[in-house]
Order: sequence, then C-alpha cells, then structure tokens
Amino acid sequence: NSANDEPAGGQCSVIEGALGAAYPTMDYSGPCFLNLFDGLDNNFGADVSKCDEFSGLLLFDEPYTQADRYPSKLAKWGNMGHIVDQWKQFAQKNSAIIMQKRAAGMKVTAPQFSSYKGGPVQQKLTNFFATCGEACSDENSPA
Repeated sequence: NSANDEPAGGQCSVIEGALGAAYPTMDYSGPCFLNLFDGLDNNFGADVSKCDEFSGLLLFDEPYTQADRYPSKLAKWGNMGHIVDQWKQFAQKNSAIIMQKRAAGMKVTAPQFSSYKGGPVQQKLTNFFATCGEACSDENSPA
C-alpha cells in the first residue's frame, strides 16, 4: 500500500486504537470460510457451528480471480449467477445454524471481490446483491 492508502499516522495501531481491539484479519482456511475449491457437496469446507460474532462467515475468496487462474476447473465461478446460486444453496442447506448464529451476532460477508477480473469491486458487490435479490436483504432469510 502507498502512504496515501494508509490511515492517518500510517499504522495499523491507529485503526486498532479506534476499534479498541486488534484489527481483524481474514482466515481463508478455517471453518468460517467458504472455500470454492471444496465445493458445495463438501459444504465448501465450512463448519458454521464454529463461527461467531468475532470470526463471522466469510464467503468465497475472489471467485473471478480463481475462475481466471483455474479455467478448466473453476470457469463457472466467473459468473455472478453461479456465485449467488452457490451461496443460496449453501445458505438453504445450512439455514438452521446460520439463523441461530446470526441471532447470536455472527455476520456474513459478501464474497471477497477484487478488481482483477469482471469489473470494479463496487460493481461486483452491487451485482451480487442485485442478483441475490430479496434473499440477501431479508433478515428472515439465511442468505
């Protein structure tokens, strides 16, 4: 990161001071991360019962990037319809535990998008929620 991208003071400690806690980092290998390489049949490697208000539930890491890097295996992940469909299927399959954990304070992230492929990050986020529709904005929906 350039100095212009950093908070005043240029240190993570500034952010940690404002938060009153360590700056959160993402665990892309733990039970609270949907690993698109593991597939829906394997619950994307996730175990939502182990997630909480601190870990959250992290959706797929840069699906467009992975689709471009591994086109023979993951090309379909370069399509927002597929990304949303996989999330909705996972959410339905795990609806009871997702709703229980959300009631206890767990947050669910959108997929981790980058600007690498498929347009700017904001455009991808907007497209994700537009494609997901009411399922991703209804607090009574697991998605």
